[in-house]
Parts: sequence; C-alpha cells; structure tokens
Amino acid sequence: MPIAIVFPGSSTGPEDELKARIDQLVRGIPCASVTAWHEGRFGRTGNAHQRQGMMGYFASVYSLLAPAFELVMRPLREQQSGAASGQTLVIGAGTGLDVAPLLDRGITPDLLEPDPTLAAGLRRRYPGLQVWEAAAEDIPAPDERYDTVLATLVLCSVSRPRDVLREVERVLKPGGRFLFTEHVGHEDGHIGRYLQQGLEPVWRPLAGGCRLTRHPACYVDATDLVIDHLEPVRQGLLLPIVQGAFYKAGA
Repeated sequence: MPIAIVFPGSSTGPEDELKARIDQLVRGIPCASVTAWHEGRFGRTGNAHQRQGMMGYFASVYSLLAPAFELVMRPLREQQSGAASGQTLVIGAGTGLDVAPLLDRGITPDLLEPDPTLAAGLRRRYPGLQVWEAAAEDIPAPDERYDTVLATLVLCSVSRPRDVLREVERVLKPGGRFLFTEHVGHEDGHIGRYLQQGLEPVWRPLAGGCRLTRHPACYVDATDLVIDHLEPVRQGLLLPIVQGAFYKAGA
C-alpha cells in the first residue's frame, strides 16, 4: 500500500520537488510484504533466549567490525549529528560512535543501549552521561523530554519497530525530530531484494538480529510522526543506506 507523504506549509514551490523525490523513493517499498516476510519467517519478537544469545554474540564482535563500517558511516554520522539540537537521546548507542560528533557540537546526549556489555562500555567511556540499559521499545524517559532522538543502524535489528517509533514519538517534544541513518530493503523486483531475502536467514543471527529487508518508512504509519525528509545516501546491492527525519507535529 502506498505511503502517504505529508508536509507542513505550502503545497507549491521547492516542497513539491522534495515530495516528488520522497514519493519516488518509497513508492516501490512493499511494506505489506516486508511485514509478512518478517513475521511469517521469524515471528514477531522471537524467542527471548535466542535474542539474548544473538546480542551477546554481536557485542563480542561489534568492536572488531566497527572500523570497517566507519569508513562509510563516519561522514554520515557527522552529517546526521549536525542536524541535532537541544536535548538529545541516542537510541541503540552501541559503542558510542554517535556521541563524539554530538559532544563536539556542545550537545550532551542521553544514551540508550539494550546490550549489557555495550551499555557498561558506554558508562566507562562517558561517565558524565546518562546511560540507560534498556530497549528502544520501552524508553525509560518521561513524555516530551527530547528535542532530538537519533538512531544509526538501529531499526534494522529491533524486535518491534512500530513500538520503537511510538516510543520515539512519546519522548519527543512537539516539533522535535527523529533523525536516522539506516540500511534498507530494495523495492520489489530489484535484483538486490532477491539477494537480501536469500541472505537474511543467515545474516540475521550473525549480525545481532539485523534484517536486510526493512525500511523505516514502512512503520511510521503506527504513529502521528510526519516524514520531513528521506534521501538515499549510499547505493549497494546488499546495504543501500538512507538518511531521513520524522518530526512530531504540534509545535
């Protein structure tokens, strides 16, 4: 089912070009089949013991994989952090790779990380920051606390992405923004999608529960968040990447 793209303000001028770009980007995303694929093949949330095992394994190799990922991700992280403002929460903070660019801009973020090993590492590395060991589906923060919520390569691996976006909406202030950089699934019929679907059953347990075929735009319909922008920033058969922002209306 097509995704409705909504923007504030006038329907004429440069916004039309932005709408057209986003419409073109999301038109081919098979959101219904993405949901069916994940729930039918893997279950909605999976077995808790299996999830804990995957997270423990992934934490043990994450620091080894990070340098290679950062050749691509570092400039994208810096670009994304440059759009953050005010009170900021980083979900899925991992080893803290999003933290330094924020601190460089004078932003002192709160950090959310579900993996105990990674959360402990964040506390050691950033003793002055609030670090919550919790899942993004249940953020331990009050309503409307944050101006910015930021995530990098997070929505691919959470158990319930719609619940994550509901929580993001809850903790954002009116007018606040959710900034994300995520690898996404290709549209139906793309050769890359067949590759992603074929590899996902093997990829997922090796990569901390990461799904290759997800797309953030498939889950925003569970909230009142509005797509502010959504842009492809890296092509690739296996891991195309988009950057985007959803905002909370009502400011």
